[in-house]
Amino acid sequence: LLSQHHTQDQHRKLFKIPVDSDAIRELKDFESNTLNYIESQNNLPIQLISFYRKLHGTALRITMLLHIWMHNDPCEHSINIDAVKCGIHISRWLCLHAFMVTQRQEMNMERIKKGRTMFTRFVQKWT
Repeated sequence: LLSQHHTQDQHRKLFKIPVDSDAIRELKDFESNTLNYIESQNNLPIQLISFYRKLHGTALRITMLLHIWMHNDPCEHSINIDAVKCGIHISRWLCLHAFMVTQRQEMNMERIKKGRTMFTRFVQKWT
């Protein structure tokens, strides 16, 4: 996969993976909600602000990786809203981790368990 796609080779083959419109809407809503959260907070460290501003892109990358992993021919299947929700949920867990690292507070184990449960259910649904 990396040799085909993560390369500077000008002759590489590029692929397009379709994304359902409701999945795009979900991702844009997540981006909007994240930006609203940033604006509502007064004391966020600059590292978190930078991380949060890119969180929707992280969610999309996670979604794409899961999609590629689950389908033998990922270009033949569109990314749906369920996949995006899973990518968002995992990115929120990363967000929680980033917050804990910068704030040095105890992790909320309930949210971690919820993220693991949702990921497990999502993977089981598609395998």
